[in-house]
Amino acid sequence: MNQIDYTTTSPRFSVTNNKELDEGLAYLNEHGYVVISDVMSQDEVNMNKELLWKFIENVSNGTIKRDDPETWSNQW
Repeated sequence: MNQIDYTTTSPRFSVTNNKELDEGLAYLNEHGYVVISDVMSQDEVNMNKELLWKFIENVSNGTIKRDDPETWSNQW
């Protein structure tokens, strides 16, 4: 199984800056992926995190609990 490299960071390109966005598209074409920043406000990020956790807890029938990291790697 391949290991994920957590030590390498990817450059971020801001959606609010046309030059950076163009550079981001060039990066996408060269590398096959791109990380775009400033897509959502902090309130939108927080709301979507909450929705994601609610979804995960529901789809796992309660075996994964947000406040209990011990449950995050359960074989659900």
